[in-house]
Amino acid sequence: MKDNRVCLYSHVENKSVFKNVCFYRDDLIALERNYNQALATNSYVELIKFKPSLVVSYFFTWSLLVAFLGRFIGFRVIIIGMGDQISPDVYNGLRLLLCKITAFLCLLLSEKILVSCSNDKNNLYKLCFGFNFLKKKIRLENLVVVPFQYKETREHKNFKALTICWLGNEKNLIRKGVDCSIRLIFLLRSIGINASLDIAGLDGPGKTIINKLIEEYQLKNYVNYIGFISESEKNALMSSHSVYLQLSDYEGFGMAALEALFSGMVVIHSNAGGLKDHIGSNGIITDKQKIYDSNLNYIAKIYSSFLEHSIDQKYMLNEIEKYSIRRRSAAFL
Repeated sequence: MKDNRVCLYSHVENKSVFKNVCFYRDDLIALERNYNQALATNSYVELIKFKPSLVVSYFFTWSLLVAFLGRFIGFRVIIIGMGDQISPDVYNGLRLLLCKITAFLCLLLSEKILVSCSNDKNNLYKLCFGFNFLKKKIRLENLVVVPFQYKETREHKNFKALTICWLGNEKNLIRKGVDCSIRLIFLLRSIGINASLDIAGLDGPGKTIINKLIEEYQLKNYVNYIGFISESEKNALMSSHSVYLQLSDYEGFGMAALEALFSGMVVIHSNAGGLKDHIGSNGIITDKQKIYDSNLNYIAKIYSSFLEHSIDQKYMLNEIEKYSIRRRSAAFL
């Protein structure tokens, strides 16, 4: 039976994000299965006025106040923990310490924290100091991935690659391995492979690095920044391209990479964080250092693996169920 009211909270600038960003949109749909009224908001005041029985809040930094309000006013709080905030692979020093303190307080005050990869779960376990009642609050749950139409037959001899990255700052572009992806295209072309790359994502300072690398490697006709894309445009790109590149230093989940896998693309990835959990050997795992070192034998091996790579479609259909709205809805109960 449905409960009464649930609120999805995230500290975003514009509420349109709740409709346009897939993990917010799909989580809201999952919540609506269990509750009579569901509100998505970026306002603490609106949250309080709504009088929810449950709040699902995103990111530790902005969820701490929500967790305090829950204790004070009397609503339950589930936090969607994006584990890069407490990962030494991403932050260090004082910033990492402050993020860990915030995450610990969130863990103490909330009902549970949902994480999307085992690496995040292990990092949170370290903050439990051996207390089982805290460990029991940490749940490994998949995000929703709505697959595009599976396209089994592609022009696999054509290494036509795609990657999606927010370019809001240069650090994120490096963390997502876009620089390494561009270098991979350069090295493939240097051994005679017809390789190209389209880079999609919201514009920002990171574009400067892309332009610099395109000029340095003389890839003007082979690497293109195509800007922000809609869901329908993403669907079209994943149908027309053969490879998805996700060479991240750290990846909490890897949603776009998993969407690409489910659409029939060959995913070449770093196996970092959630990529190891959700893709692993279903894609082609790379050693980024060998790409940076210009190991041409290794580059040829990547291309050979790309040509030979295949995934059983029946297996893929079974995998998709693990990321369904139905399973996500059950995770919130």
